[in-house]
Amino acid sequence: MRGGVGDWWGHWRWAIAVGAVLVVVGPLTACSGVDLPAGAASNAAPGAPCGGGAVASYARAELFLGKSIPGGGTVTDTAFAQFLDQEVTPRFPAGFTVVPAMGQYRETNGVIDHEASDVLILFYPRSSASDVSKKIDEIRATYNKTFHQESVLREDEQPSCVSF
Repeated sequence: MRGGVGDWWGHWRWAIAVGAVLVVVGPLTACSGVDLPAGAASNAAPGAPCGGGAVASYARAELFLGKSIPGGGTVTDTAFAQFLDQEVTPRFPAGFTVVPAMGQYRETNGVIDHEASDVLILFYPRSSASDVSKKIDEIRATYNKTFHQESVLREDEQPSCVSF
């Protein structure tokens, strides 16, 4: 098993030391009256209350970034931090959250791999969904290429209820 428990604990301690700070992209004034881009599904009206004062004018995307490198080795904390600095921060300068995780993945060769992972969480105004989607796909492609990954799982949620 690549990325064993010792690697996981070291990764977790690193995440605690750095701190996972949720920073929502966009100014507070972007919370009302934002329409979905054409073709996007929604169960709530843009800017509609979600409960507790939250509004549904934001979207959420998560990327699941595996740390095992095919053929051996892992993405080091230093290499991952550099990736965030060079690839994610320029595309999302207002902020994002990284949460350490442990995942399981069936590789294309059929082998099941257990690996330390990071979940990159992005919130953004739904009005910018088309532009942001391109940025997210650029991050995925660069991560795949840089760390020789088979894939990066992407999950999108629209609308996402947020409050400040």
